[in-house]
Amino acid sequence: MRDMRKLIVSSFVSLDGVIEAPMTWVGSYFDDECKEYAYNKLMDVDYFLLGRLTYEMFSARWPHV
Repeated sequence: MRDMRKLIVSSFVSLDGVIEAPMTWVGSYFDDECKEYAYNKLMDVDYFLLGRLTYEMFSARWPHV
């Protein structure tokens, strides 16, 4: 029997279906409480599945986090 794992999806959602450049507008909504929650969730992650552009952004910033 195979070991089952959780698949957790984290994404931005908007009422109009458009998410453009979230790093430019999310700052005022992503406070310290949100950052702590996100960092705690990341502690349990074994793998990331990212698109090319997101990977390029993460790979440039991740070593400094």
